Amino acid sequence: MVVVERWARELGKHFLAITASFMFPRLAFVTLKDNLMVLSLRAMLMQFMILMLIAAFCFCGFLYALWTCVSHSFPLDMIRGLLLLVFCRLGRNRVSYVIL
Repeated sequence: MVVVERWARELGKHFLAITASFMFPRLAFVTLKDNLMVLSLRAMLMQFMILMLIAAFCFCGFLYALWTCVSHSFPLDMIRGLLLLVFCRLGRNRVSYVIL
């Protein structure tokens, strides 16, 4: 009888858990590939990923604009005022009438 050390058993359990988390969804998608629920879930995930990529692109552009403003030594009060102006004017909410 081979005695396996405790750390080896724990490491084996961790590897099995990690492998199972990758393999079970793959097996489910392969066996149910023509199921309507799986097809709709796959489409929703794809649309979500596209939306997140667009949001990340816009956020990076916003950060680049802020970095450019700061590097050209605009005062922070001016940047804050411009951001507030854009938020209030483009938001079209009642805050714009109160603040401006």
